[in-house]
Amino acid sequence: MSKKITKIISCLSVLLILGWGFCAYAKSNSSDETGQTDTNNSGDHDNSGDNGGSHSGGNDDSDDDSDSHEGDSDNHHDGDSSDSDHDNSGDSDDSHSGGNDDSDDDSDSHEGDSDNHHDGDSNDDEEDEGDDDSSQCCPEPSPIKLTFKGSSGLGAKAQLSIGNDQLVIELVNTSLGVPSGFSNSDQLLTSFAFSLPAGTAISGGSVVIGKESYSVNFSEVQVQLGTGDDVSTEWGYGNSGNTGFGSHLNFISSMTSHTTPFLNIPPGTNLDKSVNLGGPEGGLTNGVLPIGGIGAIYNSITSYLTISGIDLSDNCDTASLLSYVKENGAIFEFGSDAYFGDSQILPPPPEDSESTNPVPEPSTFLLIAAGFLGLIGFLKKKKS
Repeated sequence: MSKKITKIISCLSVLLILGWGFCAYAKSNSSDETGQTDTNNSGDHDNSGDNGGSHSGGNDDSDDDSDSHEGDSDNHHDGDSSDSDHDNSGDSDDSHSGGNDDSDDDSDSHEGDSDNHHDGDSNDDEEDEGDDDSSQCCPEPSPIKLTFKGSSGLGAKAQLSIGNDQLVIELVNTSLGVPSGFSNSDQLLTSFAFSLPAGTAISGGSVVIGKESYSVNFSEVQVQLGTGDDVSTEWGYGNSGNTGFGSHLNFISSMTSHTTPFLNIPPGTNLDKSVNLGGPEGGLTNGVLPIGGIGAIYNSITSYLTISGIDLSDNCDTASLLSYVKENGAIFEFGSDAYFGDSQILPPPPEDSESTNPVPEPSTFLLIAAGFLGLIGFLKKKKS
């Protein structure tokens, strides 16, 4: 008798473990599906603001009709609601038609309203303000990133964004190596060329040393410069292309060819030796090779460009400009025609997405496995 009881208890235990495991799996699957349903349904029932405040017809029960119209312009009410016991002091041209005897409880306070005509038409002028603001048609565009990585380790990257109605370019030398035979000046990142939409051009701007960066061997300064210091004398811009830039007409560069200095200064007042532009000097190094006595910047600059032919305060226009630049790519120049690197567009980060097939937790697998093993052992013991 005791053996039968033991077998029954063992069987029930195995079934209990199996049931527990399957329930845990079903619960995890159900919770994931519920979460997805809640996410899809969120925000579908936003009925706020649907009652436009327009009251027509006879309303005798005015206990719940406590509309306070303070400072609203042109709120028109057509109907039989008459506030006979109210002193509408300060109201100009308030016309009320109809008959509502229960006016003691109808607390419509019209303080300081001008021309409140209750004709049945509701014109909320405040809601119409800003409809002509063209920046509302598009969200603020996200920055774009362009990068170059050569097989030798030569590298650079640029991030383009809009700030204070200017095109902002953060340019960085990311080199971890250089091609064989490169000199110390060849390693400098000296130009960044790109394409603006037709009818637009760079018309001016400025350049500062980038984040966590500093000047190296600038001969005309007592103390080397750091993040945020102006180096507009060392860089310039152009809109007619240059050797090695291919179809890209617009560029910033520390080189002199076809380049207009951001800051045109008298002789003897430059930051590093030569007047105005002195490229490759003033270019960006990442310290792969010893810099020697060359003036350079380690390892980034930020350029603020004024762009003509476009309104950069308009989000739609700026989004179009950045999209155009991204689609056409860019060229990075190293040294004086030493190397021209084509950009590759950095892919966007992968979006987080929930799995449609939830994976059971390890504990669930252990429960199910333990149940099956117990069942197998029980069956073998029964046969024996």
